[in-house]
Amino acid sequence: MLRFVEISVMKSIFATYKYPSLLLLLAFSWLLLSVFIFQIELQTFRFGDSKSYELAAIDLYQKEILNDHRPLVISAINGFPLLFGFSPTVIYTWSLIVNLACWFVTVLLIFSMAKRYTSERVAFLTAAFFILCVGNMFITFHLLSESIFTFCLLLVLFLIQKHYDTTKIHFLIYTLSLLVLMIMIKPLSLLLVVIVIVFFYKKTNQFFKSKSVIVLFLCSFVLLFQMITLKKEFGNFTVSYIDSFTYYNYLGTHADCLQKKTEFIQGQNDRYVYFGKLVPKQQKEVASADFKHQLSNNTINLIKAYAINLYGNATDGSPSVFGCENKANTTFFDGFHFLFKAMAKLQNIILTILGLLLSVGTLWQWKKQNVFFKICAIVVLYVIFISGISSDQGDRFHLVVYPIILLLLVQFYPKKFSYD
Repeated sequence: MLRFVEISVMKSIFATYKYPSLLLLLAFSWLLLSVFIFQIELQTFRFGDSKSYELAAIDLYQKEILNDHRPLVISAINGFPLLFGFSPTVIYTWSLIVNLACWFVTVLLIFSMAKRYTSERVAFLTAAFFILCVGNMFITFHLLSESIFTFCLLLVLFLIQKHYDTTKIHFLIYTLSLLVLMIMIKPLSLLLVVIVIVFFYKKTNQFFKSKSVIVLFLCSFVLLFQMITLKKEFGNFTVSYIDSFTYYNYLGTHADCLQKKTEFIQGQNDRYVYFGKLVPKQQKEVASADFKHQLSNNTINLIKAYAINLYGNATDGSPSVFGCENKANTTFFDGFHFLFKAMAKLQNIILTILGLLLSVGTLWQWKKQNVFFKICAIVVLYVIFISGISSDQGDRFHLVVYPIILLLLVQFYPKKFSYD
């Protein structure tokens, strides 16, 4: 009798968690296969940005200062092992653990959110497709913020979804709290805060009736601390100086090269050298002045450079895959390397086009659409179009909205639902 009960319980548990279990099994198997084929433990390629994340973590935990480029929250996450006396070399291993955890949870979130609008079978296939998105998996092997940001972005939408499902205000408070923290992961999140406030400003008066508002206050205090500290240390009341660096050395320099009819080589030009000699406050001033000057006197080339950057970021593949080398000299590496590079490139192109079409289509039907999909559409368009300020990034910008694009896609396989 006891045995029968145990079997019944196990069957019940499996039936309840069948799809999540299968997704985790698929994700883990796909990960192990990729690690084996691409000899990930032997790879030495690192992004230039990875070093800046490492230095920012060291600044925070060992020097007790904030970095001018990488804000507090992402530095705190990356450098967490340093709090316990570990060597800075552990940062890369810790980053891999955090990134993979975010990737696995992102898979489960996609399934959980998609099944709100479609059948479990379609939700499962949607999450399974994300697992096969090469760029998202391979970027977890690097000390970067994309995997963490992708997870946080999807968690924001999950909380918005929970708010609508339950009408409980604390989910909306947690949404804004997380977005505030995300500003200190990727500063581009600032506009996402504005977007959410625009949609829900009528409900903000309810915040103060909930004890959860203390979370929002605490997160806002951390952001304020970040900005006050940078004002004190570097001269500007800002979250980060990365925006000045990115504009001046990518979009601005690209436009300048087009005007002078010279080749644009990222990080290898006189403007890059000049800008690197300036202190952060000067960099912000120079970048601002340069943008105003080019907007007035080099408008066509500025727009052309933006369009070129946008096209490149929408059509290039994964630098994470491209940087892999056949360290173990296996016979099958080259074939899989070509296949995965092609997959990453096609996924970037197809999902970017889908993202644009689905987002525009969603907003075109503004009155008929629910708020959740409206926000999804606006976020996708924002991330895609903001990518034009940077160049030669491959799929790094757009892959953070791959899950949201897939959620927009499930509208075509609906089940009955409604949002007030």
